[in-house]
Amino acid sequence: MIPNSVIFGRGWLGFTAFAALAVTGQPCASQDSQAKSESESVVVHVQTDAPEPEAWVGQRLPFFVKLKAPGPFVGAAGFSVPSVARAFIVKVGSPVVSSETGDDDQDWTVQTHEFALFSQATGTVSIPDIQVRFSCRNGYTGPVSDHVETSRGIDVQIQTPDDYDPDVFIVSTRRLEVSQSWDPPPGDIRQGDLIRRTIQQSADDVAAMALAPPVLTAPENVRVYPDDPAVDDDMQRGNFTGRRTDVITYVPRQGGTVTLPAAKYVWWDPAQKQFGSTTLPAATYTVAAVANATTSGDSVSDESSGVAFTRWWALGLLIAVAGMGCIAVLTRRTLKSRLQQIWSRLYPPNRVAVGRLRRACRNNDPVAAEAAWQQWQNTLPGSPTVTPALRSAVTELHRRRYGNVDDATWDGSQLCRALTESLAASKDDADGSVDALPPLNPV
Repeated sequence: MIPNSVIFGRGWLGFTAFAALAVTGQPCASQDSQAKSESESVVVHVQTDAPEPEAWVGQRLPFFVKLKAPGPFVGAAGFSVPSVARAFIVKVGSPVVSSETGDDDQDWTVQTHEFALFSQATGTVSIPDIQVRFSCRNGYTGPVSDHVETSRGIDVQIQTPDDYDPDVFIVSTRRLEVSQSWDPPPGDIRQGDLIRRTIQQSADDVAAMALAPPVLTAPENVRVYPDDPAVDDDMQRGNFTGRRTDVITYVPRQGGTVTLPAAKYVWWDPAQKQFGSTTLPAATYTVAAVANATTSGDSVSDESSGVAFTRWWALGLLIAVAGMGCIAVLTRRTLKSRLQQIWSRLYPPNRVAVGRLRRACRNNDPVAAEAAWQQWQNTLPGSPTVTPALRSAVTELHRRRYGNVDDATWDGSQLCRALTESLAASKDDADGSVDALPPLNPV
């Protein structure tokens, strides 16, 4: 975490350089204005389309985001996909690049990206606007221009089978294979022994995260500790085979007979238009009491984390002074561009997303927390370092959002604490990195 003093110092240097440019001349500003003008002159198009805008509850509904540019694309496109209540959106495979000629004989390079929606919400479901970031050339040899466009959302219809129970998590697939194992097997155990239940699911044309979460009910004298689910998507030529493995650990706190409940998994076969179900049987253990046995649970501290951004008054004063000194020599468009650059340096998008995620956790708001989590993921250049604790907290957030659990009771303190630990671990890894290159001119 970078201290506010460091951020403030960088901001001061940025404003000093900005004022110097305004007084001494405008070569950089002119070049930026020319580059921005060239970027704005390049016409591009983005569009969201669902060829089949109807699907069953829990069924994969494919939709596509199409990018059109007057020249080749440069680099990879980035997407900011807002969350959808009781739904899950996943990007599928790599983009398909093609070309087409418009009505005005304009040649276009087309990049088509496929997404899949899995929804437990029914009726009309709105796929929201998607922000797209990409770069392209103007013609085959023209300059590269950066673009941030918005692909307008669309509405799709999610159907429900007859006798549909909204309290049951439904997976729509041709087949769903479910199995379980117990360690140790049902029989005699001692008080305090661990009972591990492993549930494995496999389904065609369903993403692993769209498979049903496990039921975590248990007798009052048994503690339940779910592990992070292990998910695996085998994707070949656009077809999914999702696999999910859940491990639940039970700890009996008292002696006697303990029966751990059965688990029922239901799916809907769209081709046969009929339900299928698999019930994993219950397990009964005889627990031998242990004298002076004690049990303990996990405690969650209420430590508040994060550093609040301060000195708003100083930032406003510096912006006002810089604006008064430069308004006579800079156009409004150039001034806006400069201020946006300074603002992005002071408050990088990834840090803003982390702040929003922490606020959502403190307010115990799962909807805002999931949106902030996705925003943070989209601001990172690569795969972030995610600790097991953070992965577990995010899994619990998704279970609350998409499972058969009331998300009004979600406690964001675990996710907030795990996020702070993960950021600290990432910073330690960066500080501990060593330059592997030898000295250029060793003595």
